[in-house]
Amino acid sequence: MKKFKKLIPALCMLLVSAVMLGSTTFAWFSMNNTVTATGMQITADTDNTYLLIGGSTEDLNAIRAKTGAAAKTTAITVTSEQSVVKPSAHETLSSSATPDKASSWYTGSGTSHDSTGYVLDNSTKTFLTDGDFSKYVIKRTVRLAVADGSKATGEVKVSLESYVKVGNGEKNQPVTVLIVCGTNYVEYKNNVLVGASNKIVDSVPTDNYVEVDIYVYYDGNNSEVYSNNAANLSGASFGLKFVAEYA
Repeated sequence: MKKFKKLIPALCMLLVSAVMLGSTTFAWFSMNNTVTATGMQITADTDNTYLLIGGSTEDLNAIRAKTGAAAKTTAITVTSEQSVVKPSAHETLSSSATPDKASSWYTGSGTSHDSTGYVLDNSTKTFLTDGDFSKYVIKRTVRLAVADGSKATGEVKVSLESYVKVGNGEKNQPVTVLIVCGTNYVEYKNNVLVGASNKIVDSVPTDNYVEVDIYVYYDGNNSEVYSNNAANLSGASFGLKFVAEYA
């Protein structure tokens, strides 16, 4: 089984584009084809002058030292090797099944290589291990902070911006993003919010940053993810925007 190649060679904080090439023999997750994403990026930014955003290694002082556009947008990078992923899906999220646990994610195969067989054959359902996680899911982290002298925020919401659909136009979009902060989960599937709320952070304090994890994956349960359609799953891009409210 070949891998989904180069899903995100450059996650520049939340624009995602994918190009899938090749032919396949299996449906659903185990599509035996090569998938190449050229110039895929992720961009994320904030929409408030007092809400700042940084990378996963930047401390509070480093985030606050940023000015201009750099304070609103941060870049996420991933190597070609790290960007090789296959389709996957996750269980219903709960305190016992969180995105940070590889065992919350699974893969499998369908019963056919065409559109009639995209549904998972439960006899093939296989939960991931820690060693397999990066082969299926790309995880990156950003940090939110408030500007020096600002007060703590109220809740922060995250929205999906400027989504460019893949080659199938109005059909289901397989590139999915899951955003996690503590017990708050926000997911966008098929270009729409899952659930009623897009609140991701309860409050950003004045004395520390808040970490937000971003998971990007090909949704194996998406009805467009079957072998004969792989060549059409290309060209998706999107952005994430974090917007804070004052309490």
